[in-house]
Amino acid sequence: MEPRTTADKPTWLDYLLMFGAPIAFVVVLVVGVAMIVGPAPNPTPVGLIKQGVIRNGMSVVEVEDRLGPPKGRENKPDGGFAYQYQGATPEPWVVEDGYVDFNSDGYVIGTTVERITVRPPGEDR
Repeated sequence: MEPRTTADKPTWLDYLLMFGAPIAFVVVLVVGVAMIVGPAPNPTPVGLIKQGVIRNGMSVVEVEDRLGPPKGRENKPDGGFAYQYQGATPEPWVVEDGYVDFNSDGYVIGTTVERITVRPPGEDR
């Protein structure tokens, strides 16, 4: 048996290493990064309000099904009310409040989102 030279035709093992190793590397890399990063977080109620998931004319039950129970409820003088939802932002000391306004019959008449800056603990007032 003569030793192989570079002019010999590649064997199946050569092809396996040439194509299989980079593919295996990419698969292991993608799976590893996905395990470190984890799944995408669920959207917050305020984020859903900003995306327009809540539309005029929806009932209280439909809103609670999509956003969950509210953090607060504000009664209005005209007999309507508003649900308050809170959400965090990536910015430090900033929170967002989302409001879903209902008429006296319990149907959505509008939504608003407010950004509120809070004072850090220990800061002089």
